[in-house]
Amino acid sequence: MAIGLTVEFTIGEGQNDAFEAFMAGATAKVKAEDAGCNNYDLFRSVDDDTKYLLFENWATEEDLTAHGTSEAMAGMAGIREFTTGRPVLHRYEVPD
Repeated sequence: MAIGLTVEFTIGEGQNDAFEAFMAGATAKVKAEDAGCNNYDLFRSVDDDTKYLLFENWATEEDLTAHGTSEAMAGMAGIREFTTGRPVLHRYEVPD
């Protein structure tokens, strides 16, 4: 069964361009290198430009687990430079 994950980020005021540039590189690396990645897409809130949602969709639980320790994911540590708090994660089963 496919696994979905949403990650909510809050970033500092005026950090949009830098955050989006960082995430563009990070998401491209994940999509290119992490097996089983069906979607890895970033969205900015239309109501609050400090809020972002990363939507992930993985073919299997094993693919998501492997992503958690991948080289691409290790590069995501730099995200702390932009965020004002801990990301909020939600996991989902994706119906067939």
